[in-house]
Amino acid sequence: MRDMIWHDHEAMTGFKSEYATEEVFLGPTNEREIPCDDCSNKAACTISGGECSAFRVWCTKGTFKDEDRVRLLRVAA
Repeated sequence: MRDMIWHDHEAMTGFKSEYATEEVFLGPTNEREIPCDDCSNKAACTISGGECSAFRVWCTKGTFKDEDRVRLLRVAA
């Protein structure tokens, strides 16, 4: 019996193979930096595992409103 030789077509050529069945979505392209970098509540959120409205919106859409920082704080589930 012959062994099949497999190769990664996309890695070798840069083009998708005709056998590729799914697209991988790695999240949004972030338009702004993470809102936690210059937040006054960063240390408290790190310890408690909290997240504010700005962080949740940034994770899903890649941007946030400045007024949403430290608003609607809750512990991450």
